[in-house]
Amino acid sequence: MSSTNDSFSALPQYLQHRIAKAFDESVPSTGSDTLDSGGGFVADTGGFLAEDSSQIPLSAIPTALQRLDLPPDDEQVLLKSSSNKPDEIGEEAAMYVSRDDWRSVCAVLLEHHAEEYEDSDGGADDEYQEPEPDSDSDEYVEGPSTSRRRTRMKRRARSSSSSASSISTPKKLTSRQTKTCLETYALLFPSASESELPNQRIMIKDVQRLSKLIGDTLKGEDIIEMLAEFSASPDKSMSFTDFGSMMVAAKLA
Repeated sequence: MSSTNDSFSALPQYLQHRIAKAFDESVPSTGSDTLDSGGGFVADTGGFLAEDSSQIPLSAIPTALQRLDLPPDDEQVLLKSSSNKPDEIGEEAAMYVSRDDWRSVCAVLLEHHAEEYEDSDGGADDEYQEPEPDSDSDEYVEGPSTSRRRTRMKRRARSSSSSASSISTPKKLTSRQTKTCLETYALLFPSASESELPNQRIMIKDVQRLSKLIGDTLKGEDIIEMLAEFSASPDKSMSFTDFGSMMVAAKLA
């Protein structure tokens, strides 16, 4: 435990504060035990936090990582976040992460990037400006190293779409989130240049093509429902900004 405290204490004061704030903001509000079971969301009811809150649900870790502008979909981080052993203290207790465990994980993730993190401290307020819509998509070609992210995006987007409308998702993407979203967006439009990519819009046919390539045929009404959940366009097409909102809501950016 001392090594954990030493690693955390070695971080700059501003970074310690932000780590603590991300933890505190992830504590369920008093009197509310409702958590989303799939997407990792914590319902924000506007209630007061318990004064002695020393742990957060494991399902809240992705959201807490997003508050620090860290990738929320790293499964190894989620596993390391919980040092509790189900066979020793019970399965229910193992679903929570202590403040010390949270500090330990964040200290490892941020100790070598403290200066970089300070320079980009205002990154959460950097807004990605959406260009004007341009052309339709080109044919998608599957790459060997991308199937895992596509599958997780499909699964999480479906599970979180019903909750996204009731949960406040970031309207602005950080530099890291923009980069992650652009890399994934490029999978849909492999023929688009870097400058053309943000102008592309996802249509129903693009989702149908993608679902076939990953071995899952989605019904037309399911695709329309998914696009409508995040699309800000009357024709239900999805812009890059819409796509970014979906990625953040699905805990993929």
